[in-house]
Amino acid sequence: MEEIEFWEIFKDCKTIIEGHFVFTSGRHGDIYLDKDAVSKHPKICSVISWHIAQKVGEKIKNVDVVVGPAAGAIVLANRVAEHLTDFYLKEEEVLSVYTEKKDDGSQCFRRGFDKDVKGKKVLVVDDILTTGGSIDKVIKATEDAGGKVVGVAILVARHRVLPGKFGVPLIILLQVELDSWSKEGCPLCKKRMPINTEYGHGSPR
Repeated sequence: MEEIEFWEIFKDCKTIIEGHFVFTSGRHGDIYLDKDAVSKHPKICSVISWHIAQKVGEKIKNVDVVVGPAAGAIVLANRVAEHLTDFYLKEEEVLSVYTEKKDDGSQCFRRGFDKDVKGKKVLVVDDILTTGGSIDKVIKATEDAGGKVVGVAILVARHRVLPGKFGVPLIILLQVELDSWSKEGCPLCKKRMPINTEYGHGSPR
């Protein structure tokens, strides 16, 4: 499946929304990424996860555990793990666990999940990639727990990302370049296009 096809899928389930938006930074843009949208649609989530599993399987020889940060990537990690079990024809299924945010902003394993990743080959997954900071934190938590990160998989990246960004194979279904403007320089404001108040900051500011 090509990027344009993923674009249409993400538009259909409203992961990608076109319009006039105000972001938390105060800048304006014409595309909003709703990171929670895919997990609300079981069939779409399954199809997307299958494609991730296929691409991962082609690049990475084996994965024991799929890890995603809570709460957004829990469902995604679970479905990818299911499809990877089928891809690798494993008798022992690929596990799915998640990290949680600590008070200091870092990620950690709770509920005994650290035991599930210790000594295992781990794939880290997430829905939206912006700076990569959340992925870095999940990688650190995995390594601190004794796991070996063998790859990273992302649904949508907000910009073009270098393949070696995380030091392991990187799979991204869709990379988009998102334009943004100051209020004063916003072409959508000049066209008097109404601001979408349902998504983003929702205020002209």
